[in-house]
Amino acid sequence: MNNIGLLFEYGSNWNKLTGNAVVSNKVGLDLRWSHYNMVERNNVVGNEVGLNLSNALSPLINHNNIQLNRKYGVCFTGETLGVIPNLKHNWWGSKLGPSWLIKAFGDRVWMIGLKPFKPRFLGVRLICFPWSKTPVEVSF
Repeated sequence: MNNIGLLFEYGSNWNKLTGNAVVSNKVGLDLRWSHYNMVERNNVVGNEVGLNLSNALSPLINHNNIQLNRKYGVCFTGETLGVIPNLKHNWWGSKLGPSWLIKAFGDRVWMIGLKPFKPRFLGVRLICFPWSKTPVEVSF
């Protein structure tokens, strides 16, 4: 198990990550102070945390398979400056979409210190809706 599968930090902006298998890491994809990145058509599976977004502004995380991650599918920490993250059209491991507080459906989406989402459960569900009801096709 690696500590981090893919790391983008401190000014690594406007990247497009497509067609990756990010599997069996402590953190699959880690975006730290890295802005306007597009994460599309990747398998993010079996990590401790699938995607960690720390002070990452305006990420587009769409059409990915985010599933079977032990703690969180996606974890936001820090500040988004009020920009609502876009997590639409992902497969969360359940046709009922992502979980929030407890893992009742698919992988959990967690937000630490983000103020614009109240109630947080509703906010999490809204930024992820609509979600894919089946796994997404990914080409490597």
